[in-house]
Amino acid sequence: MHIGKKILVFIAGFCLPAVVIVSCSLGYWYDHRVELLRQDSANRELANIQQQFQIDVDRLAFLANIYALPLSQLDESQLNTLESSWHSSSMSANLSWYILADGELRAFFPNEQSFTRDKLQEIANAVMAIGKPRVAGAYLIGNQAFVVTAVASAPKEYVLLTRELTQSDLLEYAQASLVTKVTMSHSAIATSNTESTHSDIIEIQSLLKQEPIYLQVFFSDGLFQAVKFRLDWVSLSFILLGVFIVALGYIWLRRGLLKPFKHLMQQLSLVDPMASVYRPVMAEGNQELEVLASRVNSLLARIFQQKERAKITLESIAEAVILTDVDAKVLYMNPKAELLLSVVSADALNLSIGSLLKASEPLNQAVFNCIRLGDLAPQTEKLSY
Repeated sequence: MHIGKKILVFIAGFCLPAVVIVSCSLGYWYDHRVELLRQDSANRELANIQQQFQIDVDRLAFLANIYALPLSQLDESQLNTLESSWHSSSMSANLSWYILADGELRAFFPNEQSFTRDKLQEIANAVMAIGKPRVAGAYLIGNQAFVVTAVASAPKEYVLLTRELTQSDLLEYAQASLVTKVTMSHSAIATSNTESTHSDIIEIQSLLKQEPIYLQVFFSDGLFQAVKFRLDWVSLSFILLGVFIVALGYIWLRRGLLKPFKHLMQQLSLVDPMASVYRPVMAEGNQELEVLASRVNSLLARIFQQKERAKITLESIAEAVILTDVDAKVLYMNPKAELLLSVVSADALNLSIGSLLKASEPLNQAVFNCIRLGDLAPQTEKLSY
């Protein structure tokens, strides 16, 4: 295979696939880094949501602890006055007060009722079963989420403060815009309905220990999907730009190396060892080819010198001398042989000894044997004309 084809195979079989593989590898590496960033952001957001929820529970428990004893000592008229002022304040949003006494839970204000009777009894039993002076945790009624805190105001008597958590309240626990939805559920499995979102869960403090509650957090992958590597027109443009640069490199290599090398080979193919005029070969393009041409010219010069010396020696011999190659073809005849055979040396080139001397086949065979055996002893043969 010629060197030009080898270089072409090297470019088409190695360089171009390497450009594509490197481009795709960089794209996959970039996607991997984006995925790691997404996971890290999600983990930090989950920790932040859990922390914010716990802070909310602690604040609610602190508020219940402050007001539990004073509220438990109010009479009916004071309760009516407090109820009107309580509902007119902004702090009362989604907050409800309850009294747990004698195992029965009732609303603190007469006109307030957030739970059904069976749920009230369930919460009362849970608080009484815990038996601690302070109780706090999340509670679910259907799909509605609540935070319940209870503080003992007397033996077997508790003041409860509950907060209803709406979807917007749960979403406010998240600080990053990548969180699209936060729900509260007893299920430890969160499933997303769309491919562009993923979900995770956080176990939070539950009012009923036998019924664990989880926050299901749904994340949007739209921001990360937008920056992922895709084989779009921009990516294809960069790949085609790389291919174009490789093609320019091949053109430059062809003009700078292959073309001068081909020109040098053409000159070498035209070298005639039998020429009477010495013509040196020329090389251009790079230093290595010039050195090669210099070595070839030096070799040709010495061959020409040896040829001229041998020619002078043969011409000075008084006897007829015929110089042949290994196939017994005439290469040179000295003037004596030309005179003897009446044939010019130039006309006798590449003729066999038998046709030149018009001899029989044994003479040709004798010449072949002499060349093959390298016998230095002179052989004679009588010729008749």
